[in-house]
Amino acid sequence: MNGGIVPFLLMGVTLGVMLSRVDRRLGWAGLAIAMIGAAAAALVPIGAAATDTVYTGLWLSMIVAAGLAFVPPARLRRLTVIAAGNAGAWSGALAGLGGIRTGLLVALPFALLFLPGQWIAARGQDVAIKIVASWMIAIASLSLLVSLMPTPGYKPDHMQ
Repeated sequence: MNGGIVPFLLMGVTLGVMLSRVDRRLGWAGLAIAMIGAAAAALVPIGAAATDTVYTGLWLSMIVAAGLAFVPPARLRRLTVIAAGNAGAWSGALAGLGGIRTGLLVALPFALLFLPGQWIAARGQDVAIKIVASWMIAIASLSLLVSLMPTPGYKPDHMQ
């Protein structure tokens, strides 16, 4: 989970899910803020020593962004731009850390899922959006916990 473009794709889906719960204009603004945050953070040089910090920030940001899909849309308006900028910044930090800046471009179409998501929410079927948000929370939580374990399954421990 902590390699390649998978984290970017998951963050793109999560951003799309969160933006599905706001109006179209705010959705585009949130996407623009996320892209600006990602571009700015991708240009900042980050040392390899910050790898765990960047992944922790990315997964926590993903949990918060997905959790915002459960907030009523009237309250979500205030938090959308902040959460989108945060998600973009952590994605950009990961892109700068791993040298995978193209991962940000690959994740963009997944963030555009907010367009069909808004259509689904407008028809009163926003439970589907909340289910996808729950999956994103579960994926991010598991990825965060596995990366924080001192000896995850793919590393040898003292018993071997």
